[in-house]
Amino acid sequence: MVLPSSGNSISLQQIEDEFGGSNEIPIEDYYRDGAYVTSNNTNIPTCSTADCEVSLEDYYDGILILSISITSDITNITMSDYFTPDQWISASPKEIVIETGVKVYSNDINLPAIKTGILNGGAMGGTLKLINNGFVYGASGAAGTSGVGGNGGDSFLAEIPVIIQNNSRIYSGGGGGGKGGNGAGGYYYPDTNVFRYTYPTGYVWVDSFFNSLSVYYNSVSVFFIATPGDSSLVTEYQHTDGYVYERGALKLAVDNGFSDPNYWEVRRRFVSAVAGGIGGNGGRGQGGILNFTSGNTGATSSVSTGGTGGTGGNWGENGSPGANGNAVTVYGRQTVAATVGFSGGQAGDYIVGDGIVTWEGGRGLVLGGIG
Repeated sequence: MVLPSSGNSISLQQIEDEFGGSNEIPIEDYYRDGAYVTSNNTNIPTCSTADCEVSLEDYYDGILILSISITSDITNITMSDYFTPDQWISASPKEIVIETGVKVYSNDINLPAIKTGILNGGAMGGTLKLINNGFVYGASGAAGTSGVGGNGGDSFLAEIPVIIQNNSRIYSGGGGGGKGGNGAGGYYYPDTNVFRYTYPTGYVWVDSFFNSLSVYYNSVSVFFIATPGDSSLVTEYQHTDGYVYERGALKLAVDNGFSDPNYWEVRRRFVSAVAGGIGGNGGRGQGGILNFTSGNTGATSSVSTGGTGGTGGNWGENGSPGANGNAVTVYGRQTVAATVGFSGGQAGDYIVGDGIVTWEGGRGLVLGGIG
């Protein structure tokens, strides 16, 4: 309760009721920044008990600040919880001081590191202030392990008007990195996916008028078979050696009046198509007491490599997107396209409800968005 204004009567008992103490305490002990009188009462002298000269008139309009100090690291605080219902609805100024080096942080992107609160036995009376000499950190954005990186967490949520004196840092959490894209899928060619031709028996596919088909590969006769129809219409053949042989461009057509062989390019692949390499997971964002991390390298299959996951964002930064998946290597032929890497998560806001916040002495060191 505010002490009487100038021109009204004021007593030592009223001073004691406002600032605490007992009848045994002389008025000289009620000096500003001492054991009882808070620093907002600028009319009251700052002195020592040995030489303090004060009078009752110095205490006009005096009022006690209800001040709470946070002296050790803590997560997810609600400012209203630090005051009794009677204190909350009183006209007394209320402040919470985060001491030097202390972290107030969140590990949950759905919860800000600090919020004001709204009701505590009723609506707040007086004013509410945060004095930050430590560190207020939003939560880390989750790494993208199946798609887009997670968003970073918010630092401060103003639900009612509040004064902030930021003497240190208020940083939102960084977004998580996006997952990398998957590599292209396709057939695997153990030698090369390029057609080869060496006449007459090096690398060559031969069909003839007699509906026969033969393949030489690396100067070895792989097979000689009869075909049920026109052998010139056959473009690939699955042999018992575990390879599918594919016909390329026509290189030579011989008219010998007998078998009339055609000589073609040839290459070989494994029978089944192979999936591309899986994209790497993204890294987590900076937040709470966690450092940001880089994304993982994409996995490699026999035909392609997945894209590297995106790096998580630092304080107040978006996460990086994952890299696109890679095309098939020289030993592959694409049947499934590579996929695009996923986006990184958004950074959190260092302040939500900025329209009802009074920044005392400027914003200080802040990183992140404004909500």
